Amino acid sequence: MEFNPNKCYVLTTTLKTNPFKYTYKLAGHRPNLESVKSSCYLGVTLDSKLSWSPHINNVAAKATRRIDFLSRNLHGCPSHVKEKAYLIYVHPQLEYAS
Repeated sequence: MEFNPNKCYVLTTTLKTNPFKYTYKLAGHRPNLESVKSSCYLGVTLDSKLSWSPHINNVAAKATRRIDFLSRNLHGCPSHVKEKAYLIYVHPQLEYAS
């Protein structure tokens, strides 16, 4: 399996306040891999402290944007249409990886 070094990141997980910084290379490529504090993997936001706060904030923000969109566009619709729209567009966003 070949990895693209431009799409790979280093996410160090530790609770230390001053962790030791390593440099990582992938298959001898010249630029070192970029170190990040958080990354999204399969829809789950992981951070260096293994805290769920960034993931919860991202999911809540996406759900809020979807609810706002639905409320703007379905304000005159019957309640059963609004309920179906919520169950189709918002509920799965809240349920995935919760």
